[in-house]
Amino acid sequence: MTKKAGLYNEKFCKVSQHFDIESGYQAMSAIIASGDLPDVVFASTDIIAIGAYRAIQENGLSIPEQIKIVGMNDIPTAQHLNPSLTSMRLFPVQMGEAAVDLFLELVEGRSYKKKVMLGYEFVWRDSFVNHQSSEISNAKMPLV
Repeated sequence: MTKKAGLYNEKFCKVSQHFDIESGYQAMSAIIASGDLPDVVFASTDIIAIGAYRAIQENGLSIPEQIKIVGMNDIPTAQHLNPSLTSMRLFPVQMGEAAVDLFLELVEGRSYKKKVMLGYEFVWRDSFVNHQSSEISNAKMPLV
């Protein structure tokens, strides 16, 4: 998706095998050390975003004025960060129900592939001040 929109930049894409605060901190520190700051960081979990917050703030940068951050999962802590974290809220109960339904269908003999689309909700908070889609369209956005 970011490649199609012309937003993908390999140096901003950081992948970790650990989904913890430290990995977010390390990934964001590496991005900051590169000297080319992104406009927006999309963290694969809110926990990783917390580590990114720490790296940004330790380097004297400002959220959201210099770097906006979006996390995923909308953990309760997200609303208590300073500034509060914008996050994609997922619905784990529906995910679990869909997984069980798909499994039972397989047990009963379904032989074709099936794609299930689940909903989400964007929870806009202070880590992304302007919630305008036009602001996102030309942003440099890494995935950490």
